[in-house]
Amino acid sequence: MFLPDILESYGYGAIVVDSGYKAIELAKRNFYSVILCDINMPGINGVETLKRIKKVSPASTVIMMTAGASRKMIDDTIKEGAYDVVKKPFEVKKLLDTIFEALKAPLVIVINDENTDTKLLQSQLKEHKYEVIMYKNEDSIDLIGENKVDVMLLDMHMPEFDGSKIIEDIKESYPDTCIIMFTGKYSEDVARKAIQYDSINCLSKPMDINDIIKNVEIARNKIAEDNSKNIILVEDDRNQNMTLTKILKNEGYLVESVYNGKDAVEKVKKGIYSIAIVDYKLPDITGIEVVRKIREVSDTEVVFLSGHASLEVAIEAIREEVNDFFTKPVDVEKLLDRLKKIITRKQ
Repeated sequence: MFLPDILESYGYGAIVVDSGYKAIELAKRNFYSVILCDINMPGINGVETLKRIKKVSPASTVIMMTAGASRKMIDDTIKEGAYDVVKKPFEVKKLLDTIFEALKAPLVIVINDENTDTKLLQSQLKEHKYEVIMYKNEDSIDLIGENKVDVMLLDMHMPEFDGSKIIEDIKESYPDTCIIMFTGKYSEDVARKAIQYDSINCLSKPMDINDIIKNVEIARNKIAEDNSKNIILVEDDRNQNMTLTKILKNEGYLVESVYNGKDAVEKVKKGIYSIAIVDYKLPDITGIEVVRKIREVSDTEVVFLSGHASLEVAIEAIREEVNDFFTKPVDVEKLLDRLKKIITRKQ
């Protein structure tokens, strides 16, 4: 079985090209969460391809592959922003684990007009399994693509840019983003802005790398805590959707309700949900397809609903490792009990 077939069998969409130039052109036109790139290629090698892809699509995670690249070339790919390097012939499970890990890696963007220690900061964050993008201007933020931004480190005093405007723009598209501000000119105005934007902290320059890592970890934990009761409900029956949404909200959950699978997948790409409650039968794609697509971009737990209890549905649910399976009409007490246990375990 060829690699594209293997990836598709695990629910990933895969596009194959035979040169670095073609990959760069595709990356200009479309956003790809993960790009697998061979290091040794004719015409333009993998390192140069990686550099150019990162210029046009910095939020794409690039995993390099090699059958015999030199140690120097492998080191160069990591320095240029590759998430990892896998050696050929590769173990399928190891490659799939690497892809899944890459898709779950929190995205940290750093906006700073200075080069001081930026490479060191980037390498340190990568060691902690963060995907990092370094920017020198706000225009580049448009290249983030569909990835949600988990943490933003922002210099509030850049000569040509308004830090407040950058925060507002990011928050409009990615409201769950945690902000860490830093400045060389601490003032009451900066302190007020830190409170206004609910910043994790406002660090003074020169910054200590360990202090930055600590604050990013605090931000990551805050994201997990803030979103522990976020639920997305995917149910096409409007009456059942409204009823279940009301019950969940009365129990203190923050509920995003949608009526089809494609809307659910788009919501998960942009937001953070602890649990997805998914109806097996939807008007556009099946619940199983929704689960697979959610798993590509998130570690959201899944609970299945079905109006028809059958062995076939149960087996599919088990194969996709859904957390639980409820037949309709749903036993609300059992569902609520299950949700509490999932959240407790995740915390």
